[in-house]
Amino acid sequence: DFHTLVGDTSLHSGFCRLIQSTEEGKRRCAASDGEMLCHCRECGHAVTHQCHAGLSDMAVPLLEGDTPVGYFLFGQISEMQGERLPFSAVYERVRDLGLDREALEKEYESLYFFDRERIESATRIVAMLTRYIWVEDMILSEADSRFEKLVEYVNTHLQEPLTVAELCRTFNISKNLLYAGFREKYQCTVNQYLINRRMAQARQLLRSTPWPVARVGEAVGVGDTNYFCRLFKKEVGESPLQYRKRRRGEVSHAES
Repeated sequence: DFHTLVGDTSLHSGFCRLIQSTEEGKRRCAASDGEMLCHCRECGHAVTHQCHAGLSDMAVPLLEGDTPVGYFLFGQISEMQGERLPFSAVYERVRDLGLDREALEKEYESLYFFDRERIESATRIVAMLTRYIWVEDMILSEADSRFEKLVEYVNTHLQEPLTVAELCRTFNISKNLLYAGFREKYQCTVNQYLINRRMAQARQLLRSTPWPVARVGEAVGVGDTNYFCRLFKKEVGESPLQYRKRRRGEVSHAES
């Protein structure tokens, strides 16, 4: 969701720290990173992006299957194509921030300059490291633990109006990871999992209690009786009353 999990602004270049010393500079940097991450999420592979100040940044997606669940960002370097971009061209991009030109030029001259081939090589190395992180289970163990707790919570709170947004907030898990977890472990969507569990509990209650259909629906989190009946028939193949009657008939036959 583009929230920073780990980062150290003290490692930023002096050039970028100067840019971000203004509120407008911070805003532009955040917008530039957001644009890069959106592109990375859409294409599903590493991307190189020129920021608002003319520097090159890179983003590599951390994938679970085909789903990006995080990103590595690096860069803050100047790309050199034959010769470095003159400072005057860079300064025009940030002139309106009101920064000290001489101080900014000094920091610009201290930046690392790389050609496109070296930048792409560095990006490939980081992409390889992300795959290693998954293989060594350096991140997924914590995500799996949260996901298992989330599923346990769902199973014991079916009577409540659960939503994806609420579950993500409660367990500090991204929507992408939540969706990917249900696809991988249950081969269905979050909503279908809720329906499956609610209908399983409804069948159990219809078999074991004399409760009216409306009360059964409320007990499994579907308070609208008409909707509960339609949903039950769609998922089970018969109405709640038909299911109860048939199941009781089967029990009587078995006892006789």
